[in-house]
Amino acid sequence: MGSLGKGTFAACFVALVAAAVWTAASYFTDWRLGILAPIVGLAAGAAMASGSERQGGVQGGLIAAIIALVAMVGSRYALTQLQLRDWAQRIASISDEDVVAALADRLYDEAALDGSLETMYVGTASDDEYPPQIWSRAESTWEGMTVGEREELRQAMIAENEEAMAEAAPILTGIGMLLNVGLAGMCCMGVSVVAAYRLGRAGLETATERGVVGVVSAGPARDVAKGVPAVGGEEVLGGPLRAAMKLPVDPLEGTEAGARSLTSAPPLRKAA
Repeated sequence: MGSLGKGTFAACFVALVAAAVWTAASYFTDWRLGILAPIVGLAAGAAMASGSERQGGVQGGLIAAIIALVAMVGSRYALTQLQLRDWAQRIASISDEDVVAALADRLYDEAALDGSLETMYVGTASDDEYPPQIWSRAESTWEGMTVGEREELRQAMIAENEEAMAEAAPILTGIGMLLNVGLAGMCCMGVSVVAAYRLGRAGLETATERGVVGVVSAGPARDVAKGVPAVGGEEVLGGPLRAAMKLPVDPLEGTEAGARSLTSAPPLRKAA
């Protein structure tokens, strides 16, 4: 596996861990915490730079940015699914009061159809949810059921709610992700992507800026005097790197004597 492959693997792993931490923090605190999004990008970019031995270049930066973006979107998707799961569990736990309220809904609709609903509101506050007659009839219906009938009605309500939620799952997921990101979160995710690209791009140009690798114009004579191979007349080893490798330095380098010693060297004899 090349250095770019190692960087990609490291960026994927670290970004996944950072995204998981962000998801857990948002889930348990019930806050978006979009301000934590840049951590994913910083982690992905740093891992790419380290794994690729700082030779990722533009390609490494783009890969790190894509990994960070996918990890952040995955984090918000996972958070939304956890929230929908909790909602489904609450729907599945239907109490006796919930069943009586469902019976009241049914009786209310029946009364509205047969025209008896208006007479039930006589003498009651207009903002009452249900007339007293509806509540009393719903409670008496519940009390008149056997244990088996009550459980059968409860399970029917659970199945109905689960079916309705399954049909609305795609819409609920989209709405949930938008709410879990928010406008500020989008801005933070943008910062995260930029950070991942800039860190993952670290390579020859970054090393040059830091003085680790120097690129200067040099002629063939200068390359020979230094004893350093060059390609296209460019020096590929800078001062700090040369010192670390303990390369010999020509004392005549950069002097007129050194230039004369090179130019006055006898020409090579032609082969017979």
